[in-house]
Amino acid sequence: MSEKLSIRNWERWQSYRRDRGQPPWIKVHRCLMRDLEWVALSDTQRGQLVAIWLLAADHDGVIPASPDLIQKLCFMSDKPDIESFINQGFIERGVSAASERRQDDANMSHQNRDRDRIETETETEAEKISRKRAIPKDFAISDQVRDWAKRNGHAHLEERFEAFVDAAKAKGYRYKDWDAAFKTAVRDDWAKLSKPKADLDHVPAIFRSVM
Repeated sequence: MSEKLSIRNWERWQSYRRDRGQPPWIKVHRCLMRDLEWVALSDTQRGQLVAIWLLAADHDGVIPASPDLIQKLCFMSDKPDIESFINQGFIERGVSAASERRQDDANMSHQNRDRDRIETETETEAEKISRKRAIPKDFAISDQVRDWAKRNGHAHLEERFEAFVDAAKAKGYRYKDWDAAFKTAVRDDWAKLSKPKADLDHVPAIFRSVM
């Protein structure tokens, strides 16, 4: 069986009747506008992520692990950076227990399905926490990241790193791969939106208001 990916918390945010087949719609919640990681995405990434959600609706929150295949199925002009979405917590590797169980128990009563959903959500959350960790005390810019930044022309690495660490500690962010998370922050210019408010005079008010 080919590898699959899952949309994080799909069963929490998409509450349609799963015993009636594929949904004609998906929900895009307004609280996204207060999600720092959503705000940090580029316009292209946001559009790609919504397209991926539409694709996931066909299979209870499950999508193929191939960026090439996702690009074709979603009619994207550019290949999506799936690793970035994984590091930011929008997508998870593998098929969640909730998705597998819903496929096996399509004829369950509503009462049993709701009880099962609550249980599997708790399990999925515990699994997610176990995979990710708080920022290490000795976290520093690795040689690999420095080489990557140099190759890609990313300047002011020390300042970006300081802002990234400050935001990660203040918000309690957890990542599986902190080097990859920092690279994503540098590439998407996320760090400048994550500095303490006292240091955000140069950031437009629309961004400051969501921090």
